[in-house]
Amino acid sequence: MRASPVEYLGLKLRAHEVLHDVPLYDVSVVDLPGGGAGRSVADIRALDATLPPSRVANALFGVRRFLGRVFSWDRVPIRPEDSLLGRRVSWLTRPYLIAIEPFRRFILYPAMLRRIRRAWLAAYGATAP
Repeated sequence: MRASPVEYLGLKLRAHEVLHDVPLYDVSVVDLPGGGAGRSVADIRALDATLPPSRVANALFGVRRFLGRVFSWDRVPIRPEDSLLGRRVSWLTRPYLIAIEPFRRFILYPAMLRRIRRAWLAAYGATAP
């Protein structure tokens, strides 16, 4: 489900420091009922690590890695304190983002969020609404 970018930006998150000068395109929310107090993204990552890889996600990320090699997008690692803005001023950025939008919004993200929710519900015993 899509969420309010204003509400997201109002949260105190490390991501805001790392991505301070990168435009926000959209925000998604996944309902993770139950689980108990103190759960975090680390819990989601631990669950995700136990799941078999998604073929759809692997294929799309494989295409992205290939394009990254072809266009040298990923040669220099980014330190957390560095700006990402310089990496997005290429003339290819806008066409790239437009090209991947349908895959990201309608295929990849929904599949990833459903997968996370199913694993969460299985692990923490909450029932789906």
